Amino acid sequence: TVSSTINRPADTTGTRTNFLVYIDLAKKFSIEYPNNWQKRIIMDTPQKFQMEWSPSRTLGASPALAQASLRIEPNSNGWTQDQLNLDIVSSTRAYTGTSIWVVNQGNIQIGSMNGYRVILQNQSDGLPYYRQIISLVRGDQIITIEYRSNDRNYNQDIADLEAMLTTMKFLP
Repeated sequence: TVSSTINRPADTTGTRTNFLVYIDLAKKFSIEYPNNWQKRIIMDTPQKFQMEWSPSRTLGASPALAQASLRIEPNSNGWTQDQLNLDIVSSTRAYTGTSIWVVNQGNIQIGSMNGYRVILQNQSDGLPYYRQIISLVRGDQIITIEYRSNDRNYNQDIADLEAMLTTMKFLP
């Protein structure tokens, strides 16, 4: 995979001066992430790709106190975005009556693509624990962006996560 991480010059607005840029020409995307988050490639094959980011302050914790991930997998069902959305909504209904709550769900735009976001909450060690899942269909691929953390880290990281989402671009 042809990819690189480069330091990014300051925006004219100054809003993302402390971000790095990850560009993957083979997987055809780029994303910016905070320079105090550690990036790790978990899997990189022609069919599947997965990378994770963790804020530096949470490294070494097991399980990770806060972690974002991006997965690219084959769209083996041949789903459209609408079909994937229906599957996600159906899956969230399975949480009814459990200790997992759907906090929010709905459409989201990432770069030039429409996707679907679900935010879940449950209790872990007496603290609220959040999981945010965004799914997009890009032709023969399904792209999943996920963030999970406890309540304290979620509140600290949500602005960085939202900034990452606004910087994601899909290359032709």
